[in-house]
Amino acid sequence: MSKNNKHEGMEIILITKRKGISKKYENSEQAYKIFKEILNYEEYDLRDREHFWVMGIDNVGYIVCIYIVALGGNNQVNMTAAEMLDIAVALKAKKIVLAHNHPSGNVEPSENDILTTNMLYHACYPFGIEILDHLIIGIDKYSSFEEKQIMDYLRNDKKYKGYAEGLDDRIIEITKNLINMNFNIEDIIKATGFSKEDIERLK
Repeated sequence: MSKNNKHEGMEIILITKRKGISKKYENSEQAYKIFKEILNYEEYDLRDREHFWVMGIDNVGYIVCIYIVALGGNNQVNMTAAEMLDIAVALKAKKIVLAHNHPSGNVEPSENDILTTNMLYHACYPFGIEILDHLIIGIDKYSSFEEKQIMDYLRNDKKYKGYAEGLDDRIIEITKNLINMNFNIEDIIKATGFSKEDIERLK
């Protein structure tokens, strides 16, 4: 298992090239076994610290690679949406699976785990990147947000989703105002990020 490649200071673990076999993402249990294998591969002192991983999956369902995004203490690890997007965009991943371990062995999601996943899901989704699952890895067991149907709740949550939709609506309103004020289309494209076709449809 290669552990030598780096991207922006983050450790990358390539699994698709190992033994010349590519793996397609199947389900939470398969992902757990992969993450558990990685954790067992670590030096013993690192296994007692929390890790936060991202598994990147391409547009045909193959697992591209796994990043260790952050390495924390024995009960906490932190990461940001910006770090998540940087990784997902670099991987050209269409779907990702998150995972972090609890050295204590308790695999029940905390309120902070759910809130963080909610924020990350709605930060990634506008970029065409979907978080499929978030796994919490224990000593000999795991929990899955997808299996617990937490992901269903997050997909429909209005706290972050509503903000994104509201932002889109405001940009559309501003664009229409610029059109009505006879601004140059090229300037509108630069200001809003819309294509020429999008602007024509708003006229």
